[in-house]
Amino acid sequence: MGADEEAADIVCELVPKPKIVGHPPTNRKKMSRWCEYVCNDMIPAEPYLLRNHRIVDAVARMVACPKGEEELRSGTWATVRYARKCGKPVTIIWPDGVVEEYT
Repeated sequence: MGADEEAADIVCELVPKPKIVGHPPTNRKKMSRWCEYVCNDMIPAEPYLLRNHRIVDAVARMVACPKGEEELRSGTWATVRYARKCGKPVTIIWPDGVVEEYT
């Protein structure tokens, strides 16, 4: 939802037939609108923490669009922290459009 949907829309405009793997949440009310019609592959729904770890484990670089500064009770920030722990490069796109790269 939100930034995830916008990112998928941008990728679909820029890349012909991109491979998009859906990692749906167990709470179907929080599932992105594009997850069911854009994803080429759909991973079974899992609890948020496990799902977010699997997303990080599957990528070479993490791109995150948090709503604000780092906070403890945030799935986005928990995922960023896990990516850093795994040594993955992280790109953060802030709400004002500023982009920061972490390696």
